[in-house]
Amino acid sequence: MRFKNSKYADIDDELFSYFLKMREKKAQINTNDLKSKALEIGVGKGYDRFNASNGFIRCFKNRYNIHFTELYGDAGGVDPAVCSNWFKKISTLIENYEDKNIYNIDETGLYYQAESGKTYISGAEYANKDLRGTKKSKQRLTVLVGASLSGEKLPLLVIGKSAKPRCLANVSSYPTMYRSQPSAWMDSNLFIEYLNRLDRKYFVEQRKCVFFIDNCRAHPPIEHLNHLQSIQVIFFPPNVTSMCQPMDMGIIANLKVNYKNYLSKSKNLHLENDQVFNVNVLDAMYFLKKSWEDVKPSTIQHCFNKAQFIRKTVVVQSADVPNDVVPNENEIEDLLDDVGPSESEIEDLLDQVTRFDDDFLPTCDSNGLLNSQMDSLAEEPHEETEEEIRILKSSEVLQHLAELSKFLLLNGIDSNTVYDFKSVAYDAIASCKKQSLITDYLIKN
Repeated sequence: MRFKNSKYADIDDELFSYFLKMREKKAQINTNDLKSKALEIGVGKGYDRFNASNGFIRCFKNRYNIHFTELYGDAGGVDPAVCSNWFKKISTLIENYEDKNIYNIDETGLYYQAESGKTYISGAEYANKDLRGTKKSKQRLTVLVGASLSGEKLPLLVIGKSAKPRCLANVSSYPTMYRSQPSAWMDSNLFIEYLNRLDRKYFVEQRKCVFFIDNCRAHPPIEHLNHLQSIQVIFFPPNVTSMCQPMDMGIIANLKVNYKNYLSKSKNLHLENDQVFNVNVLDAMYFLKKSWEDVKPSTIQHCFNKAQFIRKTVVVQSADVPNDVVPNENEIEDLLDDVGPSESEIEDLLDQVTRFDDDFLPTCDSNGLLNSQMDSLAEEPHEETEEEIRILKSSEVLQHLAELSKFLLLNGIDSNTVYDFKSVAYDAIASCKKQSLITDYLIKN
């Protein structure tokens, strides 16, 4: 698209210089900022009739290829020098640990009942000017996510407001760990409890691990973590986690995408069969468990590599093997003679197998039919009675499934078993197709 030259070219040049200067300082510029600055420049140059109209600002943006966008994340506020120094230290910090013992853990908030709010709509809906969305749920959980450099995943910790939600009453086991906090946020007591559980586990396994965590105020200071026997805690530098923390490189984002997929799939299945769909804390915990299982170890490893968790290159030199260590041909033959059965033992074994076949396998006559040994096993066929089986509708299956799940949970059945059973039923309902009857094709008089 071609644009004619501006009548106020000098204002354009000075306004664009101002814009570049402010963007170098990471300032956020909007239309009102450009209009006010343009008016200030115009008054200073003596243009009495210049009013910095919307048309002038629009043409100014087009002439200088200026775009309006939304800035995401907080990586723009990270000091590159601090990140560079940290990247140089990582290889030294992890050199004494195996990949499976190098962990990163972080918390994230989850609006477990809310969907993305974006959807496809028909042309008729698009033409409707009164098309409106619905209010998003603000019910929130905090989820602690952790994994190692090798791709090993730590159990999720879910934090809610209620100490005993109704959906968890009489439930013997939960899909994930659950704790409560008045604001549904992580605090130092919950964090220390989680690390203590892992520390006891690693102590029994005789493992030495290192945990990299951020400087969130909910995390206790290093002095309160000195009692850990098998875990060393290292804090990231302040305000660099968006560039240096593996969890922020895509692991948590992958978990949330998987969760939204499970939530949307389950909701659409219920709506398709005219059923009410509600998500409680127990449902959210199961969806999180399945979503965490769907995160691939390769994804976790790539995120650690992106955060520069890379070891120094080590050149392994081959050692010279003494000649007296390498066995000669005669020694090898002696070793082979000592291993396994002899030839006579193998012949005896084959004879026993042959006799077993002759005694127990049924023989065949010249016509290729089995002999009377098989005839003795034949039984008279039973008379089959035809019973009409009524196939349940999908909506009926969902109703019975909800009642059965509630019954099983109230009677102490493991929640993972119940939700796995529900997941199989959901997949069956989604994949099944109604089979047409032959009578559907007959012409009725």
